[in-house]
This record gives sequence, structure tokens and C-alpha cells, in this order.
Amino acid sequence: MLPDPLLMEPAAVLSFYFQTITTLQVPLAIIILSVFRLCSVIYHNIAFFKRKEWIILCIILQWIFGFVFSIPQIIFYDKDCNSQFRGRIYVLILVVVVPSFIYIITNLIIFNHARTSTNRVQAVNQQENKTFSRRDLYLLKHMIVVYCIFVGGWSPIYLFSIINYDDTFNPNIGPILTLIATLSLLLIIINLLIYNNELR
Repeated sequence: MLPDPLLMEPAAVLSFYFQTITTLQVPLAIIILSVFRLCSVIYHNIAFFKRKEWIILCIILQWIFGFVFSIPQIIFYDKDCNSQFRGRIYVLILVVVVPSFIYIITNLIIFNHARTSTNRVQAVNQQENKTFSRRDLYLLKHMIVVYCIFVGGWSPIYLFSIINYDDTFNPNIGPILTLIATLSLLLIIINLLIYNNELR
């Protein structure tokens, strides 16, 4: 039986709702950035994807998705404001699994496009055409590094919340895993800045 949000304190409902929205902004930013890069690379001839309106639309969509996808989280808390087991699984899927899937798909499309473009340019030299160019390898390495940092940093805290459903583990583990997730975000930002600077 689903809990009735009306039986919960309104402040608690709003707190859970906005907490989920805030948490979702990081993976949503990664998804939006991946889609933004995909459109910028694949459809570079379309003027819209080079304009500020496209950036603004991406940011607006990120927040809309955050508000919409956080709504189901309200029903996953009982009247005592405790998160239900399925609510924790929902957050894990929303924060780690879905963004990982979208990130892999978009970056594979980008990588395939870059590889095809390189092959077209190097079509004169058959030997170079059969091997990865340095640019291809660098792009692939960057994709793998960012993906590993994201999954490695964000998965543990949400997996731990599922495993530690009955609060049987040391309470200090949660804050440590939260710190790891925060540090992984910092590493992703640094990685993107270095990558974009070197790409220029």
C-alpha cells in the first residue's frame, strides 16, 4: 500500500522533494551535457545548436526533468518520514543507472561520428585508415575516464543506502561515501576543463 503524502508533515514532503531535485541535478547535468555535445558534434551545421537559445533550452530542460522525475519520490516515504526500500532503488536507477546508459549511448554515437570523420579525412592513406588516430584514442580515453569517475563516485552511496536499509552498518560510512561522490564530481569538472583546453 502506498503511503498517503497528506498524512506526512508538509515540510517533510517538501524537504524530500527538493532534496531529490537537488540530487538529480548532477546526473541530469551530465546527461544534458552529453546531449549538448552530441548535437554540437553531429549537427554542427545547424545554426540553432551554436546559439545561446540552445544552451538556455538545455538548462531549462534539466530543471524541468528534475522537478518531474522527483515527484514519485514523495510516495516512497511513509508517514514517519522514512524512505521505503523501493524508493532507494528508484533513486539509484534515476541517479546512476539511467544517466550511465544515456552517457554511454551518446558518447558512443559521438565517438563513432569522430571515427567516421577521421576515416574520411584519412581515406588517402589506407594504413592510417585501419588504425585509431591519436584524436580517436584521446576521445575514447576521455569518455572512459569520465564514465568511471561518475559511476565509481556515485554508485557506492546509493548502493549503501539500499544495503544499509535497516541501519546495521557504521553510521560514519554514509558521510564518507557522500564525500567520495562530491570529490568525483570535482574530478569530472577538472577533467572536462583539461580535456576541452587540450582539444583546442
